[in-house]
Amino acid sequence: MEGASATRLRFKGANTSSSRKRKHADAHPTTNIDDRQPRSHTQTKSRSRSRSRSRSRSPSGTKKHRKRRSRTRSRSPARHRRHQHTSKSKRNAHPTKYTVTPAGFAPATLSDDDGGDNSHSARHQARDLEQERSEQYQQQQTDPWLNHLFDELANDDLSDYHWGQYEAEPQLFSYAASSNPTFQGNNNINTMSDEDYTSYMRRGMGRSRQEKEEKEWADWVTEQERIRYLEAKEEQKRKDERQRQKRQERRERERLEQQERQRDHDSPTNRLRKRTLVDKARQEYEQGWKMLIAEGDERPLSMDTIPWLPLDMTTESTSMPTSRLSLFDFLFFGTTADQKDVRRQLLRREQLKFHPDKFKQRFGARLAALDDETVTAGDAQTRTGERERILESVDRVARALNQVGEML
Repeated sequence: MEGASATRLRFKGANTSSSRKRKHADAHPTTNIDDRQPRSHTQTKSRSRSRSRSRSRSPSGTKKHRKRRSRTRSRSPARHRRHQHTSKSKRNAHPTKYTVTPAGFAPATLSDDDGGDNSHSARHQARDLEQERSEQYQQQQTDPWLNHLFDELANDDLSDYHWGQYEAEPQLFSYAASSNPTFQGNNNINTMSDEDYTSYMRRGMGRSRQEKEEKEWADWVTEQERIRYLEAKEEQKRKDERQRQKRQERRERERLEQQERQRDHDSPTNRLRKRTLVDKARQEYEQGWKMLIAEGDERPLSMDTIPWLPLDMTTESTSMPTSRLSLFDFLFFGTTADQKDVRRQLLRREQLKFHPDKFKQRFGARLAALDDETVTAGDAQTRTGERERILESVDRVARALNQVGEML
């Protein structure tokens, strides 16, 4: 009895298992692995809940469920290998495009929640994601607003931006001077051979040495020019000092000679005669200036109407300026060498009369009348160019007075 019941139970379990398999096959028809649709998260969750409820309702189902799990676990490696083989074959049939991830985009991450059965859909999702990001990168290159945005991001973190640009477009970064005519061929220092790198470094060292030598030469030339300028300046200063000393020595020598001549002619007879001549010349000179000023602006000037300083004490003509010696006697006769202030006052009064600018300002109207070729002034007639001769004579008298002032 016990054996029969055990046999019935064994056949019943086999039938039950077979019927369950048929029901499962009817409910889930056999499809290709690649044609199955991916199970959503809601379906997976509801199926898990139904399994948990069935296990909780039937205590005897726990052992069966454990057996089913063991069979499923035993089939999982083979099915995984089958899916892996299918994935490899499809990947070889349709190679995946690999695009460079532009700077500013995170790399693509694929979730593995669906398991091995959803590998085909995951590949499509990855391919779509890569295509979308490639389109975004192309849009970034053509959209001016995005270019401006990434430029602003680059200002915040320069290292990441430039490293991303280097990975995206490595051909833009070359460390050799491509415009240098002496370097031809490979201009990337990372791909140079040992010989090219050695020649490249030698050329760089040669250029550095040449630039250093040129700078040293320019500094030396500048220093030499500065030294020559300072030497020329010192030489000019010494030359001016020598000329000044020569002028001072000449004035002193002339002063001593004048004192010696005065001692020779300082006899009582000569002194009385000189005084008479000087007094007469001074009287005529002062009277002539009074008449010249009293005439006003009506009468034009002439060489004969201007009272000049005497040329010589023995002549009665006053038509030309005098020399320094006669001028000295005319101005300072009757004074001693100790009366320097008196002599400076007498000299200053005559300098104001014959100063070129002041003379033109004082007699400008009478000089303008001399621009005509002939002008009748009383009984006299002025010749052409009289104005220029008067101004030249005034300049000579002014220079003579300045020389006398240097002797004081």
